Amino acid sequence: QGFARMATGRGFAPERAKAAKRLLSACMAEPFLVAGTGKADVALMQAAPGRIFVKTGAEGVYCAALPELGLGIALKCDDGAGRAAEVMIAALLA
Repeated sequence: QGFARMATGRGFAPERAKAAKRLLSACMAEPFLVAGTGKADVALMQAAPGRIFVKTGAEGVYCAALPELGLGIALKCDDGAGRAAEVMIAALLA
């Protein structure tokens, strides 16, 4: 729900909604600065510029926002495997 709110601003006060949009826009504009060299986050955001925000977390966690659709996604690979989580988030976004 948090990533959906960040993607749409719904449920936020106007100032917070503006800040969330600015943050997501900045991340999507410069995906390399979100994750770095060779990371799935970067590849996914570069595949759909300005349409997808993706961020990995610890132990096989991925979160994403799809502003056009007003959706947020959060997933966790039970065994914490990063490579498996990358495949899961890519499949879900596809």
